[in-house]
Amino acid sequence: MSNLDKLRERHDLEKFAFSNLSDLEKAKHQVRMFSIYSKNPWRFQEDCVFTLNQVAQDNAVQPYPSNLEYLKLLTSLWLKELLIACPKSRRMFCSWNFISLYLGDTIFRQGRFNAFVSKKEDDAGDLVGRAEFIYRNIPEWRIPKALLPKLKNGRMSKQPPIMEFEEINSKIQGMPQGADQLRQYTFSGILADE
Repeated sequence: MSNLDKLRERHDLEKFAFSNLSDLEKAKHQVRMFSIYSKNPWRFQEDCVFTLNQVAQDNAVQPYPSNLEYLKLLTSLWLKELLIACPKSRRMFCSWNFISLYLGDTIFRQGRFNAFVSKKEDDAGDLVGRAEFIYRNIPEWRIPKALLPKLKNGRMSKQPPIMEFEEINSKIQGMPQGADQLRQYTFSGILADE
């Protein structure tokens, strides 16, 4: 059995166990888990994050690869360090990892302003689009939509690329690289990705 199959099986077994709970037990479990996810980014990634694998022959939507030890290390570093430089190669899930961390920071905390910076605004918009993909694919049985902050206008804005959650005054905005692009802003965090 592949690691991906093991991850899918874990999600399926947990969903089956959840489905056997009473409605009251389900609600209590979801509220308790929401509290855990809001304080534990790794747990949020393990349980709630799904990625999009464009080269997969089937099942392009895949569970976050929590079996990859380097992702746990990078998450731990992100929690402890103010600045991380992470040289990487393709297909390492580093972008997905950091995007999911900043998404969690944005949806679980008030007043966050996180920037995703890339070569051009379109590229930065692709990063924000990945955050929206993760947000939209959080399993309802893990975190009900009623507990998540609502996206302004129901979706991310394309120009400029931004995911805004007005009710908690938090957002992620995509920005192009450049000496003066970030100057006028004060960010909670910045993801600069190729």
